[in-house]
Amino acid sequence: MRYRLIADKRCPQALCDRLNDALDTSQARRLYHAAKSTYRFNRDHSETAFRAFLKKSTCLPVEDLDDILERSGLGFHEAMLLPVYFDMTGRATT
Repeated sequence: MRYRLIADKRCPQALCDRLNDALDTSQARRLYHAAKSTYRFNRDHSETAFRAFLKKSTCLPVEDLDDILERSGLGFHEAMLLPVYFDMTGRATT
């Protein structure tokens, strides 16, 4: 089942679409969901420390996050702070 991201009104639709396209496997979607759910804006996350924490706390291949970011053309913090919602109500139409 393929769920999609929905852009918040503050998020350019083109960025959301690029990220949706980059999340082309269920593993990629699970990894991004875990990372975004764990990342908190009010904390001072260094990318290295955050990746180490995520790797320790999940069974997902954190190394694949680089591929997601490369395919979407987004930086780490940009992707984590992108105002998007996870549409968990049904299948994506794309």
